[in-house]
Amino acid sequence: SALRFARILIKPEFKDKLPAKYKSKILKVARKLRNPKDLTEPCTPCPYCGVEVEESQLDCPSCKNNIPYCLFTGMHMTANDWTYCPECHFPAKYSEFSQAIGQSGCLMCSKTIEPSKNSVHQLIKVENVREMLLSDMKGKSDMTDDD
Repeated sequence: SALRFARILIKPEFKDKLPAKYKSKILKVARKLRNPKDLTEPCTPCPYCGVEVEESQLDCPSCKNNIPYCLFTGMHMTANDWTYCPECHFPAKYSEFSQAIGQSGCLMCSKTIEPSKNSVHQLIKVENVREMLLSDMKGKSDMTDDD
């Protein structure tokens, strides 16, 4: 959304680089208060159990699992939009990472995927997220059982 991008652009590292003719407009958008109807946070399904959870909540009140977060949005991951950095394997929303190709790259390891015909193919869209998460949980519990 415009509000989200405006708030990114007013950060000190970008603010001085803004063209003067756009600077005041961007500042105005960034300072805009949200409408009261926008105060209700959208909910998306927990990737473990499918229960609707507020986007910014990183633990599920139903299944009690910690939900991984997207490296671009900071919001919890959803099963239908899952990928990971090809370098550091940190989870990200496929829709967000595919837009960042050639621009910002991974915010964790700084790996940039250069734009080309096959750029998006370097990102793997995970199809069976629940199975992957449950196998990760089993692997972690097996490691603690040995202690």
